[in-house]
Amino acid sequence: MASKKSPKRIPWEPNFNVYMGELNGNPCSFVVDLHATPLPSHPVRLDVRVPLRFPRPDGLRDERELDAMGDVEDALVLGLEQQSGIYVGRFVSAGTTVFFFYLPEGGQTLDLTEPLSKLGAYTAECVFAHDPTWELYREVLFPDPYSLQAMLDTTLLMRIQEAGDRMDEVREIDHMAYFPDTVAAETAAVELAQAGFRVDDPSPTGTEIALAFHHDGAPAVGGQGGWSRSILDIVLPLRGRYDGWGCMLVLPEEGRAPKKKAAAPKKKAAAPKK
Repeated sequence: MASKKSPKRIPWEPNFNVYMGELNGNPCSFVVDLHATPLPSHPVRLDVRVPLRFPRPDGLRDERELDAMGDVEDALVLGLEQQSGIYVGRFVSAGTTVFFFYLPEGGQTLDLTEPLSKLGAYTAECVFAHDPTWELYREVLFPDPYSLQAMLDTTLLMRIQEAGDRMDEVREIDHMAYFPDTVAAETAAVELAQAGFRVDDPSPTGTEIALAFHHDGAPAVGGQGGWSRSILDIVLPLRGRYDGWGCMLVLPEEGRAPKKKAAAPKKKAAAPKK
């Protein structure tokens, strides 16, 4: 039986975000720490499966259970963190919520009595697995490139809106992508130009080739994945990575005069997806 200890600080700042997808043909709501990084010190995975009491017809969580399931999540996270567990996310699908933790070597011996005793009217099934490369986090929880970019777009749009921007105002939107070689970058430049973007010359940077490109648009119109999806359709087949977009803010008192640039939020390199 492992003794309790103070939570060990993880070497990253947690960044939990949510996205919708499918799992085994069913709608699925994912919550994932985008900043989590596999740690060799935590090779054991713990899956905590908690059936919903009032699932919606589509198997997702009904609003009646939001508070209660929030309490369940808090109890599990607090209890496992006190035993050096790392919470990386959860999903809700087919009437069940599954919470995922990574534990130190020997984590199968942890005493789960206390956290499981605080679930109220809910029951839980706990399953341990040897997952030293954090395969489930990388292959199941972590979003595909399109879902990840949609999450980042939403974050950026919120920042722009909070700054008081006139989001329906057209202005230049700046984009950046990186490619493994010049051939891929030049091919992307041609395809992006054909799609209506103004493309700069490819520029070597480190081990990659950077490609900046631009178009005129309003954040309120295309910022929520509209232009990102079309860009990813071009960039991904060429083994490139899209680094997001940014634009100058247009504030009400200044009309069209920009004040400062709103840049794409920093993101972790996309994990491989199944």
